[in-house]
Amino acid sequence: MKKTFALGLLTLASSASLHAALVYNNNSSTSEGTFVASNTDLAQTQLTSIARTSGSVFAGINGGNPNQLVNGSALTGGGLFHSSGTNDTHFPATYTLEFDLSINTLGYDITTINTIAGWNENGRTLANQQYELQYSVVGDAAFQSLGVQSFTPFSGADGNGASASLLSITDDSGTIAQGVDAIRFIVQDHGQHTGTAQGTVFKEFDVIGAATVASVPEPSTTALIGIGGLSLILRRRR
Repeated sequence: MKKTFALGLLTLASSASLHAALVYNNNSSTSEGTFVASNTDLAQTQLTSIARTSGSVFAGINGGNPNQLVNGSALTGGGLFHSSGTNDTHFPATYTLEFDLSINTLGYDITTINTIAGWNENGRTLANQQYELQYSVVGDAAFQSLGVQSFTPFSGADGNGASASLLSITDDSGTIAQGVDAIRFIVQDHGQHTGTAQGTVFKEFDVIGAATVASVPEPSTTALIGIGGLSLILRRRR
């Protein structure tokens, strides 16, 4: 019983690092260039690749290259347009960002994810956003879902003018996920449409965080391990 109890306490201690609840600080504007992208986030400094592995994009805006989503410019006057037209196959579209583990072998602790969308004409609903957010951790190829993230501040009544939106995600624990080696955005049709173009124009994916560091057991945890080991030794001597 003592061995089982000790292991149970250690399990509770390790699970305390998991994210608690996502927090949102979203914003919108009727000016396309309102929101500034980071040029020092992990997508700028630690990215090995970004790939679109499903869905398609209207290539008429800056060629449709996914690298434009992580260049720190927020693409004023441009973006990646995912159209929801009747004959289009732009949704769902999967973007996967893989991070460099050559130096930071434990991955990265993610604290903030910002996505910027918008356009300068053709319908303010082009700034509406919706995607499923996923991540994977070092040593596990499977992706875990953080749920569907949706921010749709504009409706058909808002007309055809310019617009922009910032969907900003943090966590009330301070960390969204730990030991992360990849982030995935599965872009979806938000369902709010107006104007001559329908869908979303994404401008930037910012992923903010720092390298994961090996955790050092707290004194109480170290003592608990020692007590558990001593108990096993005494039981064997008996």
